[in-house]
Amino acid sequence: MKDISQIWFLKSPIDAEHKYYILLDFLKSINEEIKKNNVYSPTKKIFSMIKDLDYFHKNWTMDGYKELFITEEDEEILSFYRKNKMSGEEEEEVRSIIENSLKVLYKYADLGINLWKQMEGRIKMYNLEVPESSQESGITIFRNMSTDEVFPYWWKKTGIKIGEEVRRGVVLKGISILNSKYSMSYEFILHETLVSMGIQDGTKFPCTIIEISEDFDKSSEIFKIAKERFIQEIDPD
Repeated sequence: MKDISQIWFLKSPIDAEHKYYILLDFLKSINEEIKKNNVYSPTKKIFSMIKDLDYFHKNWTMDGYKELFITEEDEEILSFYRKNKMSGEEEEEVRSIIENSLKVLYKYADLGINLWKQMEGRIKMYNLEVPESSQESGITIFRNMSTDEVFPYWWKKTGIKIGEEVRRGVVLKGISILNSKYSMSYEFILHETLVSMGIQDGTKFPCTIIEISEDFDKSSEIFKIAKERFIQEIDPD
């Protein structure tokens, strides 16, 4: 998948036809990824682009936008527009670029959502251990239903520093256990996971089981989607 600047729509030349072909060229690379059944990264990128365009369309600036990760070159472009007001013709052209691009991107977003949901249909999630009080950390066990391989993870809600801002997030850390194949029961795998972490005092942790009906490894798209779904489940904010 090709990369594209967050402010691609502001770069010279400010020309709707030129930007239309820039967008189509990028979406061509999205199509290639989808053909290879790679859904996670392209779908996330499409939604990110929609957010970027929508924010600028509503605010006519990227100042204060929390999702902004730009290069020095892009910062120079934004700085130029902070100091130099667009002409009426330029502003009209940029609005046209944004509105037409959003129409195209929304169609791709619908496609991505449908493909994402199809993959989610192969993911089953349920809780094994639920302590009485809410917890800020716990265990989740991913299981490959084709090979019976299991991937235990420890998770923790935490603050993640992005620039000068600290945001809530979830950290996932893989845990190695002696037998990485499903055996006996999930309770046994949970016990082995806690032992591997050096926890043997009977402390209760919330434990979520995620069964994936597809042969996957840690780099697979469906595994990324399963982790995303799990994170949204434990920390909707």
